Amino acid sequence: MGNARINMDMVEAEFKNGQIPVSEYARISEMTSSSEADFETARSELTTSVMILEEMVGFKINVSNNRAK
Repeated sequence: MGNARINMDMVEAEFKNGQIPVSEYARISEMTSSSEADFETARSELTTSVMILEEMVGFKINVSNNRAK
């Protein structure tokens, strides 16, 4: 996802400078949005899975969230 955001920033700058067509901008924008949605879905599924596991084992599990920011 980080790479998708960086790529989107670069494409946005190129689009503003007239270096790429709107179709390329739209394509990269869609890819970035899809990547972000996939990431949020995975994060939600992880949270749900951890909560289910905690219920099963009977204690809280500490999951580091440093990389998700």
